[in-house]
Order: sequence, then structure tokens, then C-alpha cells
Amino acid sequence: MTSRRRLSTIVLGTAVVLLASATGSYAESPEPTPISASPEATPEATPEATPEATPEATPAATPEPTPAPSVQPAEPTFQAQQTTDQDTAQNPVAASAAAAVPLDLKVSRLSRSDLPYTYRPGCPVGPSGLRKLTLTHLGFDKKMHRGEIVVRTSAVDDVTAVFKRALADRFPIRLMRPVDRYRGSDVTSMEKDNTSAFNCRHVTGNPSRLSQHSYGNAVDVNTKENPYVTGSRVYPATSRTYLNRSNLRKGMLIRSGPIPKEFASRRWFWGARWSHPDYQHFSSNGR
Repeated sequence: MTSRRRLSTIVLGTAVVLLASATGSYAESPEPTPISASPEATPEATPEATPEATPEATPAATPEPTPAPSVQPAEPTFQAQQTTDQDTAQNPVAASAAAAVPLDLKVSRLSRSDLPYTYRPGCPVGPSGLRKLTLTHLGFDKKMHRGEIVVRTSAVDDVTAVFKRALADRFPIRLMRPVDRYRGSDVTSMEKDNTSAFNCRHVTGNPSRLSQHSYGNAVDVNTKENPYVTGSRVYPATSRTYLNRSNLRKGMLIRSGPIPKEFASRRWFWGARWSHPDYQHFSSNGR
């Protein structure tokens, strides 16, 4: 019995020792695991690096470049148009150039049959010495029209330059037709407010003197707005109101206007300076 008790005691003690050893080793094992850098480094590195880099790079780069191109092209286009409009409004030369219309000049030779009422034998210049100019002019209705005027061959260049400048400056001409349309009547032509040149006739109001228009180097412009005055009469009769030259109206000729200035630059004379003014009349020799 005693031997068995001793054996049991030895066995029990051994078991206790073994159990204590086992317990001690299990107690030491868990400590390295939580201290390990693996679990703690993973959650800290992953959430911090990944979310911060991704949201900042993606939204910051994407929204900024996208709206910029859509707005940028619109501004230069509008600005350029705005600048052009301002320049045109402030600069009459730019306005004229913007609205430029070609004179589209056509110069034609004439025969006796082309001048049934304005030419007759004995006139100082015959049909062979005359030319018909067909050109574009601005009308009182602000539309472009084709007009015709007959001048001496030597006056073609000067008269062309005058009406080219009038068109460029948008100076209106009511009507431009050869006086043959009115059977050679200067009075009727003036009443129609017709711009014309050649007409072999005597001076209106003075039948004893040959008009300079008989030579083809005199031009009458917008006759109604620029009347011809004699000692006792005004031609056309309905133009008396235009004797007031300070009240500037459409079609009136003034010294600083394109037609008087261009004629003057070419050494043509204006009848407005005569003692009995002829505001419509220009000639190459002052007659």
C-alpha cells in the first residue's frame, strides 16, 4: 500500500510539474503574436496610403482640365468680334472698307444713234470723243444701283475716281442717266434729280452762251439737293429750300464731302463759289 501511494504521489507530482511546464510555455507563446509588426503595420499602411492617394489624384486632375477647354474657345471668338465692331464704329475708313462695294466700271464707245437728243452737228465734241460710263452707286434708298453718265474721253479717269470715292464713302446719288432719257431737256433732268454730264446745249437761263456740258467735261450732281441759282430764278424750282446750305440733308454737297474733295484734288472747279452759285456743277476749266 505504501509503495502504491508513493508511486501515485510521484506520478501526481510529475503530472503537476508537466502541467506547470505546459502552462508556462503557453503563457509565453501568445505574447510574441500581438507584438508582431505584421497585423498592426498592415491596417495602418493600407488605409492611409490607398485612400489618400486615390481620392486626391483622381478628382483633382479630372474636373479641372475638363471645363477649361469648353470656356476658353468662346472668349477669343467673342473678343475678336467685339474689337472689330468697335474699330468699325470709331474708324470711318474701316467702316467704308468693311462695306466696300466694287464700282464695276464699264466704259463704252458711242455712236450718233446713242445721242439722239444731246448731240447735233456743230457741237464742240462728237460721239467719237465721248464715252459712256456704267457704274455702281448708292441710292437714296440705301441700295446699290447701276447708273450711266456720258463724259468726254479725257475726263473718264477723273470722273471715275470721283464716283469711286463717293461709293466708298457711301455718298448717295439719287439718279444717274444720260440726258437723252429726257429728250435733252436740262430742266427736266434737274427736276428728276438726275446726275449727268454731256449735253450739247446753251446755258440754262442764258441762251446766248454755250454750256460747258457741251464739251463733256462738266458734271451736275444731285441737282435737286444742289440747285443752280441765277439772278432771279432757282433751278429746279422746287429746290429753294436747299439754298439754306447750313441745314445739311441727304445728297447735299459740302466742301469737306467726298465729291467736292475728289474733284478739287484733280483740279476741277466747283460752281458753288460763283457769285450766282451753281451748287450742282463741277467742270475741269471753271466754266
